[in-house]
Amino acid sequence: MQKILILLLHNWLLLVSISLILAFVLWQRLPQYTEDKKIIGINVEKTFANLNLKRITNETSKQKKRPPKLITKTGTKIGKEKNNKKTILYFFATWCTVCNLQKSSMEKIYSEMKKENFELLVISEEKPQVLSAYQKEVKTSYPIFADIDGEAHQLFQIKSYPTIIWLEEGKVKDIEHGLNLLLGYFVRYWVKGTLM
Repeated sequence: MQKILILLLHNWLLLVSISLILAFVLWQRLPQYTEDKKIIGINVEKTFANLNLKRITNETSKQKKRPPKLITKTGTKIGKEKNNKKTILYFFATWCTVCNLQKSSMEKIYSEMKKENFELLVISEEKPQVLSAYQKEVKTSYPIFADIDGEAHQLFQIKSYPTIIWLEEGKVKDIEHGLNLLLGYFVRYWVKGTLM
């Protein structure tokens, strides 16, 4: 016991610093989590059907002649299509370091799960030209959508990147913020019911 007290006395500055950092992080994140509780459980099918999203296409030889289409997601595409499709909305920014760390994870999830009862919508508030250049540079296979009017960001109250929104049966099931190193496992378990 005496050794522990001596250790604490010698490292009091480190302990105080760590405590202050933790308190600051909680103070910053607490308002976001209380806002998230208001969104979880709401049905977004009808609202989401009216959002103006522009799909950014990957420039392949067949697609060069066609410009990206302006699309509006319909309620049937989100949640209830094909036996209760599960959907992840991944809000990101091209300049976001954490988002760029997670892009290989998103690529793996998309390539593994696209044949399952699953849909991944990657959404950014940036200009379509920026997103098109980004998609060419990183060569993603998953679709990226430009939130033209910022309505999707307002609907889900996006204040930080990346934000991951889990939809099931057209309802918000969960919201996550920041880096999730185990995201692939969570998605696999959520969609398939197994970790392998």
